[in-house]
Amino acid sequence: MLTAKANSTEYKVLTDTDLDVQTATVSGNGLTVTLYKSGRVVNAEFKKLGNMPKSGYNSVMLTIPDGFRPTVAQQIYYLGIAGSGRSGDGKYMVSQAGDVSMFTTTTGAIERIVTGSWITSGGVIKALLRLIRKAVIGC
Repeated sequence: MLTAKANSTEYKVLTDTDLDVQTATVSGNGLTVTLYKSGRVVNAEFKKLGNMPKSGYNSVMLTIPDGFRPTVAQQIYYLGIAGSGRSGDGKYMVSQAGDVSMFTTTTGAIERIVTGSWITSGGVIKALLRLIRKAVIGC
């Protein structure tokens, strides 16, 4: 929650509705990506539990919906965890087209969970206009 100064003496607490937060969840090939977008900023959680079919490069596992895709390709690194110890490392790769692939150093049953953020193209003007409209006319 953010606090924004409305004028010299009043403050307004901004909520998810004010900030126009959009969410999406995409699943495929045992990978789940949960996306949260406000304006042009996307926060994403990548979650893959269990085994991988092969170590090394694993081609496109799923595609992120339009509007949540990064303006430039992203690489998000993780440390694999099995029980209480480290077991294998890797990275998720997100293309500008929204394709998510993975590189992993092990096929083992590990937790491959990580969060990342990026900027999308567009969306900020719409969120700002909604915020201004709410502040000026209260709708």
